[in-house]
Amino acid sequence: MLAKLREDVIGEGTSTMKTILHIGMGKAGSSTIQNVLLMNREKLLSSGCLYPLDLLPNKNLGGDNQKTLAFAAKNNALSRGYMRRYKVSNANQFAQFKKDVVSAYQKQLKACKQEDYAILSAEQFWSELVSVNEICNLKGLLEEIGFSVERIVFYIREQSAWVNSFLHQKIKEGSLKNFELPFSFNFLFDRLNYLHTSSMWQSVFDEAEIDLRVFDKDCFFKLDLIFDFLHATGKPELIRLLGDYKTFLSNNVNESNYNENICKSIVYFNQVSQKSDYLKKQNLAGRKLAEHLVELDEDKSQRGSVKLITQEEVRNIRAMFESSNKLLFEQYNLNAKDFNFESLDCFPEQKIIPFNQETFFEYYYKSIAKA
Repeated sequence: MLAKLREDVIGEGTSTMKTILHIGMGKAGSSTIQNVLLMNREKLLSSGCLYPLDLLPNKNLGGDNQKTLAFAAKNNALSRGYMRRYKVSNANQFAQFKKDVVSAYQKQLKACKQEDYAILSAEQFWSELVSVNEICNLKGLLEEIGFSVERIVFYIREQSAWVNSFLHQKIKEGSLKNFELPFSFNFLFDRLNYLHTSSMWQSVFDEAEIDLRVFDKDCFFKLDLIFDFLHATGKPELIRLLGDYKTFLSNNVNESNYNENICKSIVYFNQVSQKSDYLKKQNLAGRKLAEHLVELDEDKSQRGSVKLITQEEVRNIRAMFESSNKLLFEQYNLNAKDFNFESLDCFPEQKIIPFNQETFFEYYYKSIAKA
């Protein structure tokens, strides 16, 4: 009876497809993994592995991950700014959006063979689906389409290292205008409590195997993130298939690697750009200019990624997760040493202060004089 119902839902000739679900987390190699899967999509498909195309705002297919599945499972999706990209602003439009997403994925499943399997990857599964109810929504959506999740891969990263990387990314995006944490510690606890997150996913996908992996090069299979992920899928043929992945990789890592003066310069530009309609439209060019002006005046051999959180913040973050991390390590048989706890000496005692106007334009003047 259940099999007949499922056949009616997903369409005649389409069977349930075994699926590996990669749920992130963000700032833990997700973009790199997705880029490799995207660049090798046709190669994967010819070998029986579906990495589906996603639904774009114009209803064409494309995208580098399967984030619309997460958006369609969100309870309060209409309150999220990203839905404007999909021209969704009311309940009726959201209902149609969900139908479009289901239809787009069902069509791709119908073109596959009975023995094929799928990989779904989106850090939005981790960041947007924050309750058991929303994860249940996703499970229902996947079952409606025809995906049967048998394995969940979840990368985790030492929490203070994640926060530092997150701030670098916000600088790069142009949204960080000072060096204060852009969220409360309560929000941080909700977002980075890996024990709670893994427990929610396990409770919903109780039939699936959850593979919790540490985002640290020394812990990777063959000391390589992509080989580690392919190993985690439980499909050894993928390692043989994509062994030459670096030939096709267009973006290696999603890190800024900015030093202190470059960070100061770009954060200052992020501040002043909001005061000018012209500069608002030049965010990328402006940040590149700020980076270039600093580089002209510095010894590049001294360049290195700066720590953007203080020693006290690191202590507080580590204390916040000490108990839950310990239980997490015990539950998943992980070694506490697997988390790369950097020395507190690596972090500044005080917050970095952005350039003021005078200092910033000293760089500008020096670059003109050199030219």
